[in-house]
Amino acid sequence: FGYGKVTSIDGNKLTVDFEMSGPKRVIDSFLEKH
Repeated sequence: FGYGKVTSIDGNKLTVDFEMSGPKRVIDSFLEKH
């Protein structure tokens, strides 16, 4: 999905506002911190 900003956290589920594709809910283990 590209780079994004975490907008909310619910346990291990994060809502991330991605630059290219908009907000998506993902599991924290799918993400890398840069």
